[in-house]
Amino acid sequence: FDSMMKAGYYNKALMVGVQVWSIDSPKSKYTLFGHRHVVNFLDFFTRDGQQYLISGSWDATAKIWDMDKKECVHTLEHESAVFQVVSHPNLPVLITGTKDGDVHAWSSNDFRLKRIHNFHDSGWVVGLACLVGSGRLVVAHKTGVSLMEIRDEEEQGGSTGSNENSLSATNLEIQS
Repeated sequence: FDSMMKAGYYNKALMVGVQVWSIDSPKSKYTLFGHRHVVNFLDFFTRDGQQYLISGSWDATAKIWDMDKKECVHTLEHESAVFQVVSHPNLPVLITGTKDGDVHAWSSNDFRLKRIHNFHDSGWVVGLACLVGSGRLVVAHKTGVSLMEIRDEEEQGGSTGSNENSLSATNLEIQS
């Protein structure tokens, strides 16, 4: 991607848009408007050769942006603020993490919710990282770290209905 993304506050005014910048220019190219509150995190992904952006916000949504059309093409609703978003590099899955400690797995093909894993006892999700070459996801919480395994049942010939086994987690102890 030849763009650099920026979201945040400007002149003490609340910035709820996502500004898109070209690496070779000091001025933003355009702003994607649609969130009703601060944007927390962004990630790019490609689907069928098309570039997209996922953004997570305090407005309890993650939005999917078509970078060619410069518009929101889908909104992923949540129960609380979306603190983290990531596109899995090996699987057609988008992951969102919330203030309530939920981790949502969404299909990046049709944007339907595949599974929710609850980490309420561990606090809000403060970081997400995919382990390249695997279906593993590291989830950082306010109070610890968990390792999750994501299996894409659609590509493995599984049912497109219930995906009860598509997301599992193991808590790792952090020793100081």
